[in-house]
Amino acid sequence: MWNNQLNEIHHSTSTSLTTKRHLIAWTEQHYGSFFDTTACLKR
Repeated sequence: MWNNQLNEIHHSTSTSLTTKRHLIAWTEQHYGSFFDTTACLKR
């Protein structure tokens, strides 16, 4: 379920930086440290 959510995020982030920032904030609320790990991998 959450994996599908990440796929949507990956698609949206390439579309708009503003959307990316919004999704980052939203995802942090839902996944917390899990997204911190993902953010590190993206760097």
